[in-house]
Amino acid sequence: MNLLETIFTATVSAAVIAAIINTLSNDKNQKLKYITEERAKWRADIKMSASKIYSGDFESKELKTLTTHLMLSLNPLYNTDETLDRTIINLLKKIESGDRDEEVLRQFRTCIGILLKYDWERSKNEAIPWYRRPLDYTIKTKYLLHYYSGKEKFKNEEIE
Repeated sequence: MNLLETIFTATVSAAVIAAIINTLSNDKNQKLKYITEERAKWRADIKMSASKIYSGDFESKELKTLTTHLMLSLNPLYNTDETLDRTIINLLKKIESGDRDEEVLRQFRTCIGILLKYDWERSKNEAIPWYRRPLDYTIKTKYLLHYYSGKEKFKNEEIE
């Protein structure tokens, strides 16, 4: 009878531990899926608004709506890690005030491209378990982070 109790206790304990691990894993996967889908929508929204602004394919009164929408989609806080967001916001303010200079538009396009690339690399990296992440993801993400945080200047000639 003692052996049966031991086997039963071990089986129940193993089942409870497996259930807890399974629940935690499923919760993490659901959260990752939701965040990934929302980020994809955010990137598509940013692309659409930025493309309209850059191309000039909008009604004159729609410009304020487009720029405000983009500004609200970025991080307005003045942390050191959001220098690119602030640069884009400042460029949007220039564009909104009527400055559609080719250099301003080119810098705007470059900054949006870096922002989207940084977010895309971050999303790809988060979807891979840490132990399977190749070194080039880490290097690429850190390099883009330099641009994102403003440690590198946003030069158009580097992109073109």
